[in-house]
Amino acid sequence: MREINVHDKAGSLEDITREIEINLSGPIRMVKQFLPHLKTKSEAAIMNVSSDWHLFHCHFTGLLRHQGGLHSFTESLRVQLKNTKVKYLT
Repeated sequence: MREINVHDKAGSLEDITREIEINLSGPIRMVKQFLPHLKTKSEAAIMNVSSDWHLFHCHFTGLLRHQGGLHSFTESLRVQLKNTKVKYLT
């Protein structure tokens, strides 16, 4: 987790976009890519690892509340996988 401050000119839009692409879009793309394969297996699991920092207001987290987005995606995924053999591990 990097500190990106919108008041700091060093924190460019590209930096913010890169952080979101890696930490939020990356896991979503991985699930989308591998889910068809996992569904063909008799047993399979997906585990997304994130932190609870998104629950706390911390000055050093800056804009990086993408963990909340990953948590929300994972909760939705759990519901969507309910009738499949793919399990979600917490």
